[in-house]
Amino acid sequence: MRVLFFTAGTRGAGHLVRAVALQRALARAGAHDVTLDVVAPSSSSFLRLVGDAGHGVSVDAAALRVSATAVDSEVARTIAS
Repeated sequence: MRVLFFTAGTRGAGHLVRAVALQRALARAGAHDVTLDVVAPSSSSFLRLVGDAGHGVSVDAAALRVSATAVDSEVARTIAS
């Protein structure tokens, strides 16, 4: 199973700390058949906390608000891959 955690936040560490907590909980549960991917802004210094699970992207909030442009955003392409 694959789990994807996405956050567009760049301030504070709240969402990425949740991603780390999820990563650690999966490890404690021995969920070796679960792959966690974390997609977050490249500019977030907290992305390093999730190690190889982290995928930094450019988040264009204006593009994400409109479905016609959101579908071709770097966020959407990364999630789809």
